[in-house]
Amino acid sequence: SYLDRKMVFWAHPESDSSGEDWIEKYTDLFALETHRTGEVTVTQEMVDAVASAVAFIRDIHATKGGTLYVEQSVPIGQFTGEADATGSADVIL
Repeated sequence: SYLDRKMVFWAHPESDSSGEDWIEKYTDLFALETHRTGEVTVTQEMVDAVASAVAFIRDIHATKGGTLYVEQSVPIGQFTGEADATGSADVIL
């Protein structure tokens, strides 16, 4: 269960690296090498919102058909002005 688990967001000061990890994986050694930029604890409200969104997408997919793509890289250069910029789409139907 993800309920009440804490996620830590971090950045490495000497590179462009950044990311997130569950607090259990954010070891003392790793913490010394990175800067903690934030954290969030998973609440029941978050779990309910995700469950609702997933149910909605599944319903649309079941009634409309089509191909379901999850976490797809998509071009966003038309928005950022960067020729090769990409982002991540949560869901594409």
